[in-house]
Amino acid sequence: MSGTLNADILGNDRIPQQSGLLVPGRLNLAQLQIIESQLAGRPILYLAEENHLLDGKLQAHLDKTATECAVFSLSDNPSSIGSVVKEKLGENGLAIFVTGLANSRPATNCLVPSPIIKFLCQLDVPITPVAVHIPAESCLAIEDPASLPSSIISFGKQIKDKHLSLPGFHQSLLEAAEEAFSSRDFLNGSLPIALLKGLKKHAKTNVLHDGTDDSELPFSKILGAAIALSKEITKSTKK
Repeated sequence: MSGTLNADILGNDRIPQQSGLLVPGRLNLAQLQIIESQLAGRPILYLAEENHLLDGKLQAHLDKTATECAVFSLSDNPSSIGSVVKEKLGENGLAIFVTGLANSRPATNCLVPSPIIKFLCQLDVPITPVAVHIPAESCLAIEDPASLPSSIISFGKQIKDKHLSLPGFHQSLLEAAEEAFSSRDFLNGSLPIALLKGLKKHAKTNVLHDGTDDSELPFSKILGAAIALSKEITKSTKK
């Protein structure tokens, strides 16, 4: 389902109707606004770890618009923080953990350190992991970047009770991330056509070096020769 800000939203039927905690694997301002748009009319509590540095634009947004914020430290008592969160959420409020900055490889699913995830699981508040996939970070050469959504937000399955654990969180997050990646348009296309597009696009820049005479052949000539040879082989044998 298409969302705002040129984003796709998946699994919004998995957003809990009762109170709970949403934990995105990664988050910037635009993605937070997308999630907020799905929670219109519901009380929102923003939750952050005091030593987890936030993006400047994200911090400014919270300073300007957030009316309910809670900051915790890993040295705090999880039960005490959990009690505060439950009290503020009431029956149908949702808390959003605000993910901080982190150095990572492109297309990394989770930027939240494991100690923080473990702490959140100890709050005894049901958690819904949220996978944030950015297609531009894993864009194929044959894809048009302008046609890609800025983000694909995929809500995972809620974990609670005995499943509130680091492995339980990551399992749900990875399932949501897989759903997000599987929604990419190029996966519905033809692999041979995709290969031909790639060869056509990069035929002049990719060459094969012949070690016998130091000559170079562009992929465009190799492709033509391969197609012609394949027809001759088909005529000669069925093997």
